[in-house]
Amino acid sequence: MFVGFFEYIRGLRVKKKRVLLISLLGMIFFVLPLSATVLLKMSMEELTTSSEEIVQGKVKEITSQWNEKKTLIFSEIKIEVKERIKGEKEKKEIVIRQLGGKVGDLRLKVIGMPVFQEEEEVILFLKKDEKQLNKFYVTGLSEGKFAIKKEKVERKNMPVRQFIGNIKHIIKKFDGGKK
Repeated sequence: MFVGFFEYIRGLRVKKKRVLLISLLGMIFFVLPLSATVLLKMSMEELTTSSEEIVQGKVKEITSQWNEKKTLIFSEIKIEVKERIKGEKEKKEIVIRQLGGKVGDLRLKVIGMPVFQEEEEVILFLKKDEKQLNKFYVTGLSEGKFAIKKEKVERKNMPVRQFIGNIKHIIKKFDGGKK
């Protein structure tokens, strides 16, 4: 394939070679800035052991705002904690901060970021946000969010109690029983 291409190039005149070279370079520079979010599938063990908090709760409020420089939109999602599976017991509410959201007519959507809806029941695998005190982010982007409908964990098609039991088993196995 490449041999035929190079023979074709050799047969072109200098002006056509320059145009072809400039076109190829232009395509390369056009494609290079494009990027994508790469989501690696995390096992339940990886999600559980790499999360500082795991909670079952309900989305109570979603707000979005610009950052200080007005270059990015961030959303804060307030979660009413129904059951704490791993982490600090005294918190009744958790706030998640993540990139993306809608301010006015402008929307910033980040592929792979979990999508929340008010009043949605969820199980969340969370890490503390070191830059924002008392705020969290979802472990593994959308991998760490499990929606609950009719007492079943949607992505796993499993009853909630069984799913939580599996998580607690992993915590005992890998964290030595510490919660």
